[in-house]
Amino acid sequence: MVVVTHHILNEILDFLKNETVIKTDDEVRAEQLTRAIYNEFSQTLLSLPNVLIKNPNVPTHNVFRPSFSLLYRYLRGISRLNNCPICHTKFEYRAPDTIFRDDALHAMLAWALNCDVFITFDKDFGKLLNEPLLQPMKIEVL
Repeated sequence: MVVVTHHILNEILDFLKNETVIKTDDEVRAEQLTRAIYNEFSQTLLSLPNVLIKNPNVPTHNVFRPSFSLLYRYLRGISRLNNCPICHTKFEYRAPDTIFRDDALHAMLAWALNCDVFITFDKDFGKLLNEPLLQPMKIEVL
């Protein structure tokens, strides 16, 4: 069984908004495209037999405090890239070399829900592969 929470859906929506804005300067068209792609994606997701969309009932102190510990532990410097990480056009791009707030929250939420495996396409989670705080949950970055 694959569990998808509203946190994941929010992150997908944010990603689609950013991708659409890059592809068009027309604000109205960007909103229309984002809604259309998101609706198609969510309908596909809902039609899958082994996917459960769940709004987890986990006490916030089981997620927020440990997620802060993760953020603090993985606080690093600044990375410089010569290309945009989204559209890959050339320009100087600076990004913090750390996990992000939403990543820490997602990982801790999955852990609090007793997930066996956390599967993601987000390469930032590679930093958490051997994190003792998340044991025994395994993280797989595709």
